[in-house]
Amino acid sequence: MRIRRAIDRISHRGAEVAAIGTAGVGLFALGTWVFGQWRFSTFGPEYVPMAPSTAVLFVLLGLAMGACHRWPEVRSVRIIAVASAITTMVVSALVAAQSWSYFPLPWDGWLTYPDLRTGAIPLGRMSPLTAAAFLLSAGSLLVRAPGRPVTRLLRWSAAIAAATALLVGLVIALGYASGTPLFYGGHAVPMALLPAIAVVALNLGLLLSAGAVSCLLDWFSLGLDSAVSETQLRFVSRLLTILAGLVV
Repeated sequence: MRIRRAIDRISHRGAEVAAIGTAGVGLFALGTWVFGQWRFSTFGPEYVPMAPSTAVLFVLLGLAMGACHRWPEVRSVRIIAVASAITTMVVSALVAAQSWSYFPLPWDGWLTYPDLRTGAIPLGRMSPLTAAAFLLSAGSLLVRAPGRPVTRLLRWSAAIAAATALLVGLVIALGYASGTPLFYGGHAVPMALLPAIAVVALNLGLLLSAGAVSCLLDWFSLGLDSAVSETQLRFVSRLLTILAGLVV
């Protein structure tokens, strides 16, 4: 029980730090555009910066997640969180649709201009991959934001969505760290480094806030006398194999 309380306390504090970090990254990137210093957020002359629209959505989601985690019973907080999640999903869906059949969006030229490019890649636009990660993250937040009891299926769906987005951000960030960022060389907008870091922080916070660590401890019966089943051992083995493959 003492270990469980310590883990819950660490998870609670970790979710708060993740929320602040997500909003902070978004504010930093937005500030670089406002002051015309967007190159500071690229971390390399050949890389793309975080789009202004992406930065705004990270600020919204980071603050919404932090407020929901801090004041889960406050109705106004839940309403703001739901509105932030729905806004993010609408914007991300439009960006994803734009990647299939191009049409201008109202925020495409915000704080930027059409001729601003890195190679053939237009700058200041949200990456379709970032939009997909936003859809998963916002969906996960939307499940827990209303504050009402949800089914076990919805809880697991929200956790899987957050974990999937986290893995996407982690893979992109590792690509930048290794000097081989993904999806460069074409006309599509790749996910920048800062959005990848913010995606990892946001979804890690969502998982910690939802008590994912405690759920895993319950599922694996850690700290208890019951034996771990063969199914659980197979799951751990496959998970470690996937993680090792991602790192390599």
